[in-house]
Order: sequence, then C-alpha cells, then structure tokens
Amino acid sequence: MSAPKKGLYVLPSLFTVSSIFCGFLAMVLAVNAQGAEEIHRSALLIALAMILDGFDGRVARMTNTQSDFGVQLDSLADVISFGVAPAVIVYQFALKGLGFFGVFAAFCFIACGAIRLARFNVQAAETGGASRYFTGLPIPAAAGLVASFVLVMTGLGHAVAPPAAVAPAAVMTLALGGLMVSNVRYKTFKKVRVVPHEQALLAFVFVIFAIGAVQWGGAIALTACLAFYVVMGLFGAMVGVGRRGIHAMVSRIED
Repeated sequence: MSAPKKGLYVLPSLFTVSSIFCGFLAMVLAVNAQGAEEIHRSALLIALAMILDGFDGRVARMTNTQSDFGVQLDSLADVISFGVAPAVIVYQFALKGLGFFGVFAAFCFIACGAIRLARFNVQAAETGGASRYFTGLPIPAAAGLVASFVLVMTGLGHAVAPPAAVAPAAVMTLALGGLMVSNVRYKTFKKVRVVPHEQALLAFVFVIFAIGAVQWGGAIALTACLAFYVVMGLFGAMVGVGRRGIHAMVSRIED
C-alpha cells in the first residue's frame, strides 16, 4: 500500500481520536470545575465531539477507507465521548446532590449507551449498514441533549443546577437512557447526498456555524433541534402502534 493511501486510512481515525480527546477533556473540566465557566466548556466539548463524530464516517466514505477497525474504534469513542463524559458532566452539575440515586441515573445513561452501541454494531453487521432508521435513540443525540441542557443552565450563570432543575435533570437522564435501548426508530439521514466537490466547503461552513451557534447563544436552538428529533421518533412510534391496533381491529371484524 502506498504512503498516500496509508495516510488516507489514518485520516478518519484522527477525527475519531480527536472526539475521544474532547470527551476526556470534558470529564477533566467537569470534575475540576470551580464555576459555571468550566462546566460550560465541558458541555461545549461534547458538542465539538458530536461534530467530529459526524465527520469520521463521512471522511471514510469519501476516501473509500471504511474498515472494521474504524467501526470498532468509533464505537469505543462513542462510549467515552457520548456515554461516560455526558454522564459525568450531568452528575457533577445536577445529580451529585441526589446521592446514590444520582449515581444510579448517571450509570444508567452510560450502560444504556453501551448497550445501544453493541446492538447497533450487531444490526449493522447483519444489514450491511444500509438501514434508513436507527433502532433506539442514537447516543450522540442523547449526549447532545444532556450537553445542551447544561449549556442553557450555565448560560444563565448557574455553576450547579438550581433545585428546581435537579429532578427534571434526573428524569431526562433516565429517559434518554431508556430511549437509547428502546425499539423506537429514528431516521439516519444517510440518504442525504451532496455533490462531491461541495462536501469539503459545506463541512467547513458547518463547523464554523456549529461552534459559533453553540458559543453565542445556540444552546437553546440545539436543544430545540434535538428535542424535535426525539419527539419525531416517539410520534412515529405512536402512529405505528395506532396503525397496528386499527389493522388488528379490522382483522377481528372481518373474521
């Protein structure tokens, strides 16, 4: 294999490893936080990890360097950056005062995220990754909601969650964990296509826009977008249940 080709194989992994670094640094900042600014930065790092995670797979496909190694590394990175790191952040920010229940809620988020990724890897191997839907809420979306919650609260000047926000934070953490291991379907958006020569420019513009939006007041917008994604999956699940119920009722009437 030529040196340039080897370099291309390394490129997607650089994005993945950078995502791991963001997750690790986010945990360091959260654990050692002395005020709202450090917690805010730790949540921003989760948002940055989401951007990097979105690039590694696309870069691999653009350069035709997909590999089983990349798939496994990406899953391990997701557990760290979108499982452990958000759980540590929300625990330090909102759940610490709940004692064992706070620890349990944060752990459930991590465990459900790991289970979600393991299930995804098995299903992707069976289908060749061609499905238009995820089964269960993707772990980056769950992590993004945790991060955006912290960003909104720290943007209001809170170094720790106010008492009124502690219970909602615990419920959110557990609910997101449950959604990750649920059978609710969420769109993958893998069918979105961009002209090849425009991909690099769009990627650059997206990075600048995303970082700027989150840094300068985009936390609420990020929360709204991710919440809409979650609700759309739940709405689709309810519609599916309703349709199956109607079909079953019609079948019984016909019989």
